[in-house]
Amino acid sequence: MNSEHWLILAVLYAGLVDALRERLRHGPLSQEDRKRIRDWSVCILGSLAAQYLLNVISSIDGATTPPQAPWLVRRPLSPPMTVGPHGPRSEDELRKEPGVTRGGSS
Repeated sequence: MNSEHWLILAVLYAGLVDALRERLRHGPLSQEDRKRIRDWSVCILGSLAAQYLLNVISSIDGATTPPQAPWLVRRPLSPPMTVGPHGPRSEDELRKEPGVTRGGSS
């Protein structure tokens, strides 16, 4: 591996460490979040992933629209996270910052 590859791996690793640290800072998941993740996990079953792959292959000829990945259609946790210079944070946390604008509002 060259130095550019190592740099990319270091950045990815640092992002994963920051995301894990942020998740751990919030403590254990609530029962509601655990249920939401369990309900969401059906979209990553092997049979659905296999069907998605078959649909992708079928759409290569351009006759059909490429499918959307089933794990992107359903999200396990409602608050989306954004990774910024100060680590991953929810959109609600970012909205509270002075000077940060999201979706046309401040």
